[in-house]
Amino acid sequence: MKIILFTSDISGLDLPIPSRNLTVVLPCNRLNTEKIWAVATWCKAHNIPLTYQLKKNSASYLEMEGLDPYEGIEGELGVSWMYTMLFPHEILRRFPIKNFHAGLPGPHALKKAIERRDKTIKCFWHWVDAGIDTGPVIAERTIDLDQDFDRARADMIKTGIEIFK
Repeated sequence: MKIILFTSDISGLDLPIPSRNLTVVLPCNRLNTEKIWAVATWCKAHNIPLTYQLKKNSASYLEMEGLDPYEGIEGELGVSWMYTMLFPHEILRRFPIKNFHAGLPGPHALKKAIERRDKTIKCFWHWVDAGIDTGPVIAERTIDLDQDFDRARADMIKTGIEIFK
């Protein structure tokens, strides 16, 4: 099965996905960050195809020119791991995508949960639909929430990998 991994974090490469069937997509809104460079460097070292998801206005321009702005984003299943862009309908129509999330829907959920001093946080995989973190849940686990961001993030990553299906 050809899998497209949408990620902006090197930890996504620890998911149990065979590299021979993998293409990695990076978000263009984070290209000049250490995290993105770490993913790109790993992909290059392991001969993993790599491409980028364009911002909507860039994609629209290419479409007007008769070009496919999502060329190279072809597969049977998408996996979204700590990804920072929304998926346009053009990608959602190509294949199903499952997304990892912790906390309430929306961005920066872990940080917000720590700021609220929550005691636990739910980590879950869900199918991506046209909404924001509104698709059906595939797997979930509630974990204790460490109030230190780095330790909480490490716990969240470990849990996400463990419950990946």
